Amino acid sequence: MLWLAAKAGVDRKLTVMAACDCAELALRHVPDGEDRPQKAIEAARAWCLCPNNEAARDAAGAARDAAWAAGAAAWAAGDAAWAARAAGAAAWAAAEAAEAAGAAEAACDAARDAEFKRCADLVRQRIPFETMRDAVLSVEVSA
Repeated sequence: MLWLAAKAGVDRKLTVMAACDCAELALRHVPDGEDRPQKAIEAARAWCLCPNNEAARDAAGAARDAAWAAGAAAWAAGDAAWAARAAGAAAWAAAEAAEAAGAAEAACDAARDAEFKRCADLVRQRIPFETMRDAVLSVEVSA
């Protein structure tokens, strides 16, 4: 939804604020003491509230570095989750391979789907249907 909003030309501030709302859902996975992802979100929100503010621009520069670090942390967390999932699947495989792996897969899929739904709900709160519809309908389609 965020990609479509950006491609369709929805107001950038609305899109950034919706992205910040979604990003905040992942903060629970950030290790204690690591504040760069939160600061990156705060900097993005500051830009939305006052894009010409010098402090917001400075914070955005710092946030860019934090965003790279947060992205690396997210990939590491994803890798760790996949490793844990693989380890769990291997342990269960020793006991009851097919049944346990299927249950773990279903639980993982359900958790992912629930998180996607929460993000979609957050985006819809920031970007009303009418705004998205009007933006999409105003985009010229090239053949």
